[in-house]
Amino acid sequence: MIRRDLPSGGDGAAEQWLLVTQPDHARVSWELAKAWDNAEFATLVCPADQPGHELASVRAELLEAIRCHDDGWIGYADALLIDAEGRPLSFTEMPPDAAQAIWTASIEACRAIGPLAGWVVASHFYSLQAGRDADYPQWVGWLESVDQLRTGWLDEWRQASPHHLTELADRCLVWLQAFDWMSLWLCCVCPITEGDEAAEPMTTGGPEAGWRPLRFVADKCREPVRVTPWPFKTAELTLSVDARLGSIEGAASKLSWRLVPSE
Repeated sequence: MIRRDLPSGGDGAAEQWLLVTQPDHARVSWELAKAWDNAEFATLVCPADQPGHELASVRAELLEAIRCHDDGWIGYADALLIDAEGRPLSFTEMPPDAAQAIWTASIEACRAIGPLAGWVVASHFYSLQAGRDADYPQWVGWLESVDQLRTGWLDEWRQASPHHLTELADRCLVWLQAFDWMSLWLCCVCPITEGDEAAEPMTTGGPEAGWRPLRFVADKCREPVRVTPWPFKTAELTLSVDARLGSIEGAASKLSWRLVPSE
């Protein structure tokens, strides 16, 4: 669950907050990835308009992995964990047992798509924890089991085609992480109300992703998000996500963004 303070960026406790579900955030990641295909900047795996391309199935599987990478959160709204102040826990505040159950369900949902999707999403969650909690008793067993799954799924995928290279799988992981971060930046910090502080610009990409660093800038609400360089197929891109005010049963709201090229 994404819990966004209103206004964002203030000192002290916020009086209100918005909730965005993780699957809805993942859908924004997918919409960004699906719209990505400016040939002058970079393609995602292969050109979108070439269904017969030797890597078209890899592109399709990666897009599904991006769309479904948080599907383990489906149903979580029915059993929200609440903090001492009565707020639903944010995705960054989940205790290990809850996080592991959710992430395992997400990994299983993506493995049902295919071995690459399973490997990419397992590697995504593995990388989030391995660097900081590799020796933490509550994480050791989970990390070891996920690492074993990753090894088997990558081997299975590589053996299916001579075009399925480890380097391509690694790049697919970087792409999922990049689109995940773009969506989180929009959902969590991009200004949406008059009281919101200007967000720190978001930069992603670089050599590992195979594209030049990409920068998102948003100074005020109701102003477009300026993107440099422009990576999308269309002249501009409009996105939105459903939200709830104050609680999962609270008034319906919506976060919306208009992305445009920087002048």
